[in-house]
Amino acid sequence: MFYKFSQISGRVAPTEALSAYVPQGFSRVPVLPSRPSPHLQQAQSSPDALFNRPNRVPVFQRLFQGGSHSVPVFLKGGKADILIYRSAMVLSLVGIGVCLEQLYMASTGRQQKV
Repeated sequence: MFYKFSQISGRVAPTEALSAYVPQGFSRVPVLPSRPSPHLQQAQSSPDALFNRPNRVPVFQRLFQGGSHSVPVFLKGGKADILIYRSAMVLSLVGIGVCLEQLYMASTGRQQKV
């Protein structure tokens, strides 16, 4: 069963499925045939026209799927990945230390001078 707001009674009333999905106040718009864009025709004629670069997926598959499984995936990129990972770990430890220091300072407070 489908329902729709009735303008006459001001209540939700049962209705047919087709009229329940047509918003009130809007009429159906006829679909006009459109002419294809010249840009799309050019792209469809030559699929490599948009991307003139080599396919690097096999290289990345060999890098991340093959080789030793003792190294985590996020460190397989080389020295730059190791540097980024270690600096992120150091910065996170420094941030935790600063948070703990601020919590200690807030919990103890300052001593009043008399």
